[in-house]
Amino acid sequence: MNKFVERINSLMSYLKLNDWKFCNELKINYRFFESFLRYMRDLQMDEVQKILKRWPEINARWLILGEGEMINFDIKKDENTETSTTK
Repeated sequence: MNKFVERINSLMSYLKLNDWKFCNELKINYRFFESFLRYMRDLQMDEVQKILKRWPEINARWLILGEGEMINFDIKKDENTETSTTK
């Protein structure tokens, strides 16, 4: 499995979201995302940006490069940003 796909799967697990709910949260096409997971196609930068905007605590270096920890504990969540685990 592609390392980037592994990181996305780890992120979904951390957020307690399945593929469909993850796509719904980001407002991205499920079929596109499914092909990314199955066939290890690249995500577009737009989708990566959506992930980082939706969950600002996610470490961009970890997501993109696989460096560091998944969660950037130095960034405090915006009080208006709810994670899916609180919905």
